[in-house]
Amino acid sequence: MSSSICRNDVKSLIESALSTKSLVVGRAVHGYMIRTISPPFPPFLSNHLINLYSKLDSPNSAQLLLSLIPPPSRSVVTWTALISGSVQNGHFTSALSHFSHMRRHDSVQPNDFTFPCLFKASAFLHSPFTGQQLHSLAIKTSLINDVFVGCSAFDMYSKTGLQGYAHKVFDEMPHRNIATWNACISNSVLDGRTYDAALKLIELLRVGEEPPNSITFCVFLNACSDGLYLKLGRQLHGYVIRFGFGSDVSVLNGLTDFYGKCREVKYSEMAFDEICAPEAALPNTFLSAASMKSEFFWFYNMSLFYLHIDDKTIECGKNLLVLREYRMQVSGDFDMKTFKAKLPPLVPRGKGRYILLSGI
Repeated sequence: MSSSICRNDVKSLIESALSTKSLVVGRAVHGYMIRTISPPFPPFLSNHLINLYSKLDSPNSAQLLLSLIPPPSRSVVTWTALISGSVQNGHFTSALSHFSHMRRHDSVQPNDFTFPCLFKASAFLHSPFTGQQLHSLAIKTSLINDVFVGCSAFDMYSKTGLQGYAHKVFDEMPHRNIATWNACISNSVLDGRTYDAALKLIELLRVGEEPPNSITFCVFLNACSDGLYLKLGRQLHGYVIRFGFGSDVSVLNGLTDFYGKCREVKYSEMAFDEICAPEAALPNTFLSAASMKSEFFWFYNMSLFYLHIDDKTIECGKNLLVLREYRMQVSGDFDMKTFKAKLPPLVPRGKGRYILLSGI
């Protein structure tokens, strides 16, 4: 198999095996390559195979294949495939070890894809010292000015508790995309600094190079929900409408949760009614919000959205009348099938398909 067309076909098969997460298919393609291609394999095929084994959590196969590649043929792409797969599967120490081997034995410089993986590994290992060393190398190679490298360095410092360094990295970034702003706001929320998150959102609205997206609003709505900041959340709702996210399912879910936790069930219902294609989490969110005010919903009407009631729904609706009556009739473990069998007949789909509320 010497033609480039055939080799490209093999590359496509490897990519297909990765996309379908089929290690069996990947090994079959690898075996076919062994039978038909004289060693060593072309570098681009070896890189794809290492990426496959690494991403599908077969690190021994990936490292064995790497050892068979002549050192001059090991590029930053080869090593980054191994490192990124290790990080993706939670092998953070191995990822840093591979990086050390890459630098020490092959003298290969990391690129803008390598650094984000390494910063993520440092963050998960809660190793700010390693992160600082990587940051110094990123400065030395001038890759710190890359928006993705800078964002990952900022995220690493935030997650390891070095807020001063995180702010410095953020302030020195020449360009900030929306992912950078979202990371900044999200880390402030996770760290309990809602005021800082609000300031960053205001700064984004004023000087941001890109407008906020649905993730921005969802993150900040979560902060308003946890802190019960009703006034601040209402202002954010205005920006949601202004920026055209008033029909976004994820944002509407956040609004439903926010108003529910702030005991504004009426507005929670209004946000819920705007959803045209609700996800499984949405009825649960609405039920949870309603149960906080001890309002009773028709539990069975959830089937107007889906013919499915999950364990989370049962938990959210545990104080609803229909569930309470059922529990009074049975003893022992809760049986989902028996409970569903006792539900009243479903009403036909119509104008009221989005209304779960009754008795208010």
